[in-house]
Amino acid sequence: MTFFMGMTTDIRFKIHFRTVVLTAAAAVVLMLAVSCNKHDGVLVENAIGISAFRAGTRALVNDANDMGSQSVTDGTGFGVYGYKTKSDVYTQIFTNQDVTASGSTDNYTWSYTPLKYWDMSAYYRYVAYWPYRATGSGASHNEDTHILTLSGIPNWQPAATGDDWLIATSAGEAISYFNRAMFVDGTVYFTFSHLLAQIEVQAWYYGDENKHAIITGLELGDNTHQVPSESGTATFQQNYSVTPAASWGTVTKDDQKAILTSNTTALVAFSTDEDNGRIEDLKEITPGVTPVPDVVCTWLVVPFSQADIPLTVSYKIGDSTMDPVTVTTTLGPDIESGKKYILRLKINTKTNQIDLAELWVKDWTDTSVNKEVYNW
Repeated sequence: MTFFMGMTTDIRFKIHFRTVVLTAAAAVVLMLAVSCNKHDGVLVENAIGISAFRAGTRALVNDANDMGSQSVTDGTGFGVYGYKTKSDVYTQIFTNQDVTASGSTDNYTWSYTPLKYWDMSAYYRYVAYWPYRATGSGASHNEDTHILTLSGIPNWQPAATGDDWLIATSAGEAISYFNRAMFVDGTVYFTFSHLLAQIEVQAWYYGDENKHAIITGLELGDNTHQVPSESGTATFQQNYSVTPAASWGTVTKDDQKAILTSNTTALVAFSTDEDNGRIEDLKEITPGVTPVPDVVCTWLVVPFSQADIPLTVSYKIGDSTMDPVTVTTTLGPDIESGKKYILRLKINTKTNQIDLAELWVKDWTDTSVNKEVYNW
């Protein structure tokens, strides 16, 4: 799978000078602009700042919703790798640098230590990932090929408690040294994207409001339509060099169904349509109020390929346990990073029939949360 985040051009930090006539005031401004520190024998201006772009992808699938909020709360950070090119020599600048936020959950700043400084005669490239993992414990890097490897990513994770893995490169985001001299802040702003996909099952019922529908179990896939192994993990690689590319390693599958839930979920979303007419959408129970389907479960899953993945549903109508029903879906053929797949079930409590009402495939920018970022 080709990941859409990538660097297409070098990030250049070279200044070409022309002979110009300066006024006294302009000369003072220029002197202030190039006041500098010494680093690697080259005069440079200020430290390299690192941040998550405020208008980009910083939302997470968790209670905090936001990378910075979570970092302030529990110390989770993102890891950064970066190198510079100078006279055709590559020098690694950042090697799994942990970047964390401090402040409050709604007003924070990102920082790292020790600081690194811009070299005005070099080219720079960066990659960042979330959540931070110690070198050798989930994150590794090849300085010769400039490939970041993230390993041990669980195939399946409950959305409420799992890690929402993110990736970003510095394509178009690192501010050039020339622009910094024009009083831009010199910060590399990373715009993160989700590495995982979401699969969510929702349900509602119609027919007889007094005969409640209860889902007691959900299983995805079968020995013909195989899905990622529940106990398996996956590996992701990001090349952030001149020709960036991203890829997933082989995702382990088996012929066992993935158990999405074995918990009991009593449905409360009910449609008043009892004549088997328009039942694709929930109808109003009270004027002006449209019921929302109940969320049975939500999972984070590694991207994988499989077409027409079946969903097996165990359920009850009132006090009666029904035989499990396998629902044919059009889920697939590719479950992609950054997508949310919503399977909506409808249950007729008069005929005891269960069907797939619809399959939604949505981009991650779905629900607005705090600080003008978005959740799935």
